[in-house]
Amino acid sequence: MRELTAEERAWAARQVALVVGATEDDALPLVDFLLGVEDPTELQTQLLDMLGESPLALDFSSELIAKRFPQPQPSPARGSGGNEGSSRRAEGSRPQSSESRSHKGSQPIGDADSGSNMVAY
Repeated sequence: MRELTAEERAWAARQVALVVGATEDDALPLVDFLLGVEDPTELQTQLLDMLGESPLALDFSSELIAKRFPQPQPSPARGSGGNEGSSRRAEGSRPQSSESRSHKGSQPIGDADSGSNMVAY
């Protein structure tokens, strides 16, 4: 969570004023309340409850949440990661059919004359 700059606070007041049809001065107390919400889910709920679901309100809500709760940037990949080999192996293997996993279709192997009673599964 981060605090908004004075310029961003003024932007928020303009946006709220547009959505609710008020002056920027009248929108400031609502903006100050919204900026005090410390959880992104709660902020989203408050914004929807107070401003509704018009396209303008939804755009403002998304932008305000992104400004207040920026997502951490993914760190650059280091090296090959080591998972590539396992995914390649998985790509080359084919899943067994249910018939090849079933014991119902087992067949004797070996020579019928040898008396061997080994069964292949």
